[in-house]
Amino acid sequence: MITALHQRGVLPFRWVTCDEKYGRNPAFLAGIATLGKWYLAEVPVDTRVWLRTPAIEPPGPGLMGRPRLYSRVKPNAPRPLELRELLLQLPRGAWHRRKIQEGSKGPLVVELACVRVTPIRDAMPAPRCWAIFRRSLGAQPETKYYLCNAPANLPPTELAPLTAMRWPVETTFEEAKGEVGLDHFETRTWQGWHHHMIQSFLAHLFLMHIRLLFQKKALHSPRPRLGNSWHVQSATKLSASPISPPFCITVNLATMRPTALMPSVPVHACKNEPRIIAKAKSRSNNRSLVVI
Repeated sequence: MITALHQRGVLPFRWVTCDEKYGRNPAFLAGIATLGKWYLAEVPVDTRVWLRTPAIEPPGPGLMGRPRLYSRVKPNAPRPLELRELLLQLPRGAWHRRKIQEGSKGPLVVELACVRVTPIRDAMPAPRCWAIFRRSLGAQPETKYYLCNAPANLPPTELAPLTAMRWPVETTFEEAKGEVGLDHFETRTWQGWHHHMIQSFLAHLFLMHIRLLFQKKALHSPRPRLGNSWHVQSATKLSASPISPPFCITVNLATMRPTALMPSVPVHACKNEPRIIAKAKSRSNNRSLVVI
């Protein structure tokens, strides 16, 4: 899927981030690098790397006269270390506090250490990459391990936010499953699956726009926005140039009927209108609706 997305060229991207399930797959990571993309993959703690690239013996005659058909690492080369072993050897100066993202309770700060290493691919050294260690703050810190094939001249400050990019994506999937039925499909073809995914994503995107329009700071903001067009008149008086209202209609429960009206029935034919509107308000938690 990533190869097809790259070949189509309709969505330019540089980074590919993934969890440990894909990070333990060397063929997947090698395929990402072949496309010319940079990956930041979470890997298991027992992933082995070399701090320095070991020397390689080319094919040729062996010590016992039997020729070697394939290249191999020299026997006197240092053994590779697991990432959890390398973690214990890191000096204190290698750790730096970085802000990875803005959380619901403020900025999330972690300790980050980045080291250039040589990973193992089929018992042979692979191209040099970054080994990233992210440790949470607190009495019982949790450490996560990553491999990244970004260039050596890339500042480590740019790698810190990427370690948290999976969190908003996972949150989006969880919200889409609970709100718009992302996982409620019974398709038998890839085309049907893609259709369901696209419609679910569009529905979730619409809900996200509604959430942003009617959040408290948007409702009480003096600036004219799509969701608070009732401030346009006051903003126009303060400004020298007129401000055109947004292209939308804001309908609240005072003007919206709780039931659908037939075309042949006049609007004012509904009796006991205040009582019906009061009941509609008690049944609904939304104060207004935007029709775009």
